[in-house]
Amino acid sequence: MLLGIKDQTGLGNNADELKTASTLFDNTVIRPIQKLLLDGVRRIMNANGYNLDVYFKTLQPLEFTDLSGKIVDKETQEKEYGFNKVELESYTDYPKSASNNAKRALEWVDKHGWGDCGEATGKRRASQLASKSPISRDTIARMASFRRHQQHKDVPYSEGCGGLMWDAWGGSAGVNWAISKLKQIDKK
Repeated sequence: MLLGIKDQTGLGNNADELKTASTLFDNTVIRPIQKLLLDGVRRIMNANGYNLDVYFKTLQPLEFTDLSGKIVDKETQEKEYGFNKVELESYTDYPKSASNNAKRALEWVDKHGWGDCGEATGKRRASQLASKSPISRDTIARMASFRRHQQHKDVPYSEGCGGLMWDAWGGSAGVNWAISKLKQIDKK
């Protein structure tokens, strides 16, 4: 069966068959090609001194989105979808001061709220760094690219978003570590 078309019987009438086939096709054909393209683009960008995070945004029909929040284990993935989730290398060796900067930002937010400051990504980054959670190469690249906001790092939390979000992303310690770590990872 390919995308819901059964052998000699026409179209399948089971929505789960369509979802499973689509997921299988995405993971065995589309994603490997995307990875190959992204690896090439990242190498070209790195060779030219750019540390931007590039990725393909995954789009899927709303009907395929699992809103139940259930967690599927590897065995179920293998059985139902014919693939295992790829385990990406992650890192926890960022400086304690980066974690402390994120904690300081979150403590301030607990008392005063985020206000108009930050996007979901920055808020998630603060939580990751504060809890010393493992982060991926792509996350490290996002942290490194946050350097573009360095000119706002000294804005007091109570006077604007610059200092708060700078610390949420690990502050100078986190951003500088990310720049260095990204170079180290990409040399491999």
